[in-house]
Amino acid sequence: MTSQELFHKCEKEVADYDQYINREQKNFLATLENLDKLIEQIQRESLFSSNEELRDIATENLKLLMIPYLQAEVLMHIMENRYERVLKAHTYYLDYLKLMKHYNLLEK
Repeated sequence: MTSQELFHKCEKEVADYDQYINREQKNFLATLENLDKLIEQIQRESLFSSNEELRDIATENLKLLMIPYLQAEVLMHIMENRYERVLKAHTYYLDYLKLMKHYNLLEK
């Protein structure tokens, strides 16, 4: 499965959770696992570089910047070990905001 295909699969799953579809612990954990696999795949393929600017990213890869946000969203649905999950989700939200700031996508 390509990075793009895996991203779309995960993105759809997260959207379904918001619509109360497949909202089970095992599904949340499977989505988190797929997002972790996606990150590994992106790293193997070297799709991003820390010294690149927004214009250097291929258009089809821009959506991959949302991965930390999707991870946080899934974690917010898990009720088991709630405190730890919320703290981890907070970290992912901050990672997402750091990415947006790095690429100058946030206004002051």
